[in-house]
Amino acid sequence: MASKPPPPQGMREIVRQFFALRRGTAPRVTATLLHEPDTAESSLELVNEGGPVVQVRCLIKGDAGAQEVTIGTLGPGESTIVQLHEQIGESIECVWTGLDPQGRLHVWSYEGKHVRLHKGSEIDLPAALEQMYRGAQ
Repeated sequence: MASKPPPPQGMREIVRQFFALRRGTAPRVTATLLHEPDTAESSLELVNEGGPVVQVRCLIKGDAGAQEVTIGTLGPGESTIVQLHEQIGESIECVWTGLDPQGRLHVWSYEGKHVRLHKGSEIDLPAALEQMYRGAQ
């Protein structure tokens, strides 16, 4: 005797769970600016809450100027703290990029935006900052 197919709600849940398993492979990198008021030193902590990401780079633009930082590789659950060479000031704009295992470039902003480019697409950090903060294409 053949079993009955699952109800539509059950099938939707199976599909949802299947795609949830794949979601874990995409990198999700967040950044937090750490500022020590006593020493006027700043650092940036990056945390990867998703899958592996390589060639991570960051551009921080503040009142005092801009600074590019190369981070490297962040595995799942890894974090790193990068010392900044200049004071940042009050208003900052910050973007970081990295490649996922499929070779797609991800771009994140300090405001919480995220864009995944097509495989093989590239963007430099100043252009990424313009796109994320001013909507330039």
